[in-house]
Amino acid sequence: IAQNEAGLVLVDDTGHWGHGVIDNLHTLGQATLGIVFSGKALNPRYKNRRAEMWLEMAEWVIRGGALPNVPELVAELTTPTYTFANGVFQLEEKDLVKARLGRSPDLADALALTFAVPDRPNEVQERIQSVVSQANVVPHEWNPLESNR
Repeated sequence: IAQNEAGLVLVDDTGHWGHGVIDNLHTLGQATLGIVFSGKALNPRYKNRRAEMWLEMAEWVIRGGALPNVPELVAELTTPTYTFANGVFQLEEKDLVKARLGRSPDLADALALTFAVPDRPNEVQERIQSVVSQANVVPHEWNPLESNR
């Protein structure tokens, strides 16, 4: 990602494996948000953020969202099953999906990650990005983009 090319970068931070990526992007001044897939959903009708993002993604496809012609992605999107428990949408556990698919559904998770933050009008999004960027930038004297002295 070129600096400032993306307004907000979303990183899978489940298990906090994304911390290094997030820290480096913050150092570069990039607005970044870590998403924990097992974290609490924004909407109580979903078990967790993963279920929430996947169902939002499915609804987008139903409304006419276009998917690339990538066979691996199709397999990843069509493998998981779901249930409802006490009216709450639950996506099949990822370990079970991995076992049936023979690999992790990384492409589908990356696509689902794009549904982690609701769409907003540009002026609202710009204000949010400004606040996030200011909160994420740590002042320092060393610039990693300059050559060593």
